[in-house]
Amino acid sequence: MALSNSQYNAVMRGYEERQRLQRRAMEARVREVYSKIPQIQELDRQLSTRAADCARRVLGGDTRAREHLKEELADLKEENTTKYNAVVDSVNLDEIRERAINQLGMTYAAADQIVEYDNPASDYVKQYENFPKN
Repeated sequence: MALSNSQYNAVMRGYEERQRLQRRAMEARVREVYSKIPQIQELDRQLSTRAADCARRVLGGDTRAREHLKEELADLKEENTTKYNAVVDSVNLDEIRERAINQLGMTYAAADQIVEYDNPASDYVKQYENFPKN
């Protein structure tokens, strides 16, 4: 069954709106990361600048520009990995657990509160309604 023009346009509007919302959410996440880890913003700026410089050199006939960019990108990736690992290492899970329990009053789930769900087709589950109470 083929879509009419109006149906197609409605689907495309929905798709474009979804893309717009996803783009806004991504931009918000990027702003949050930049505010918390300014070095990431600097790495992104350096990457953009170097890529643009490389493109100009390639268009200008520099045959070595691509290899030079690969080397620079490898250096930036290594620097990024180092900074990422530093951020990950700075997170103390024991401290988070202690604060969650003692300051926020959180507790571990009791056995009767845990609902297990097997879905062999996918590792993604989307909840459309509340779980039934047994």
